[in-house]
Amino acid sequence: WESFKATITDLTTSDTSSPMEADEFTDAYTCGTTTSVPKLGPGESAIIYTYGFDHDMPGHSLRADVTLCSQDGLVGTCVTHSINFTP
Repeated sequence: WESFKATITDLTTSDTSSPMEADEFTDAYTCGTTTSVPKLGPGESAIIYTYGFDHDMPGHSLRADVTLCSQDGLVGTCVTHSINFTP
């Protein structure tokens, strides 16, 4: 994978985060230390993130929508996966 797009939707209020799109991923080795990962191979993992919300969210249900693509710029072969989080 070489690029991603991620958004979070608050299913309680229908608010949606600003989407994050990038041609690199983030890896965290220790608390507060991160590095850029240009692409992910089979079995590799990294951090995918998006911009947060401006309000308090305890008790809210959320949905994360993540698209991964095989080339930079969100092109090539792409897959999208949605994950729901409920309190």
